Amino acid sequence: AQRVEMTEMPQLVAALHSFVGLAAVFIGLNSDTPRFAGLLKVALRKFFNIRIGQLPFADLALYERKGKYPFIGESPSLIENFRSYITDSMKNIGLGNRDLIAVNSLLRDFRSKKIADNENIFISLCDLDGLGHKYGVGSSEYQRHLSLLEGWISEIIFEYQALSKTGKYFLLSDHGMMNVEKHIDIREWVKRMEGKYRCNIFYDSLYVYVHSSTLLSPQNLQEIEEISWFSEDERKRFGITNRSFGVHIGVMKPGFALSPNKFGFSKMKAYHGFLPSNDLKENFGIVSSNASLPDEITSKLMFTILNENL
Repeated sequence: AQRVEMTEMPQLVAALHSFVGLAAVFIGLNSDTPRFAGLLKVALRKFFNIRIGQLPFADLALYERKGKYPFIGESPSLIENFRSYITDSMKNIGLGNRDLIAVNSLLRDFRSKKIADNENIFISLCDLDGLGHKYGVGSSEYQRHLSLLEGWISEIIFEYQALSKTGKYFLLSDHGMMNVEKHIDIREWVKRMEGKYRCNIFYDSLYVYVHSSTLLSPQNLQEIEEISWFSEDERKRFGITNRSFGVHIGVMKPGFALSPNKFGFSKMKAYHGFLPSNDLKENFGIVSSNASLPDEITSKLMFTILNENL
C-alpha cells in the first residue's frame, strides 16, 4: 500500500476484496468436502510454509492443543539421552530410502569408531509403516522391506555387541497393521446426526468423536454397524474418560476404515489403530532384547525399563 498511488487505490482495494471472496470459497468447499480441507492444507504447507494442521477449519476450536508434547521437544524426552539416527522427516526420497540412510549412517559410525562403548544409541526405522499403508500387509513391497529390516537389524546388533560386551539392546515396535476390506462413507449419517442433535462429529480414518451437549440415542449409534462405540468401562481402561474427547467415541471394527474423512486422508490399503483382540499374545512394545524382561509390558513399564538401562 505504501507504493500505490492514490489514483490506483481502487484497484488495490478490489484486489484485496478478491482475497476475501477466495477465502469464502475455500471455507465453503471445506465445509462440504472434507478431503478438500486436507488438499488445501497440504498446498498451503508445501508452497507457502503455512502450517495449520489437518483438521477442518470449522473443527479447529474443538482440538486446541493442551499441555506439553514431549515428542515435539516441548518437554524432556528419553531421546535427549541418545545419539540418534532419525530420518522420519525426510520426504520425497522414496519409501524405503529413509531407513537405508539411517542404517548406513549408523553402521558407518560404528566402523569408523565414532561411537563410544558406553554411548546410548537410538535409530528409527519408519518406512515399513508407509509401505504397509500404501501397498498392504502381505504385499511383495511390504515383505521385501521386512526382509531388509531383519538383515539390517541383525547387522546393527552385531556391531553394537562387538563394541559393548555388556550393553543392552531393545528392539521396539509401536503398533501392528491390518489390511482393510472395505471403506465406509458416513457423511450422510454425520449430516443427519449433526442436524438432529445440534452436535459436531469429527472422524478420521478409524475413529469417530461426537461433541454434543446431549447423548445420541443407542439406535442412532448402532446405525453404522462397522463402528464399535466405547463403553464407560472401556473409556476408563484406555484413559479417555474426559468428555472433551467427545460424549461418544467410536472405533472402526477390524477390516474397515472411513473414507472420505475429515482428516483429509485418502484410501489406504492397511491401517493401524484398531483395538487389539483380547486373545492377542504378541508384545507390541519391546519385541526383542538381550535384557531380562517380564512377560507383559505396558507402555509405562517400557518407559521405566528403558530409563533404568540408560
